[in-house]
Amino acid sequence: MATNLLSATEVKKATSDGKALRKLHDGEGLYLWVYLDGRKY
Repeated sequence: MATNLLSATEVKKATSDGKALRKLHDGEGLYLWVYLDGRKY
């Protein structure tokens, strides 16, 4: 069971925090990559 699920609100508000790439994960293999220019994959 995942302990750090990504909510829709967290995904919408995610920023790169000044880094070229920020990688957010939920603990079960789901990743969200946030780039400096605001792109999210």
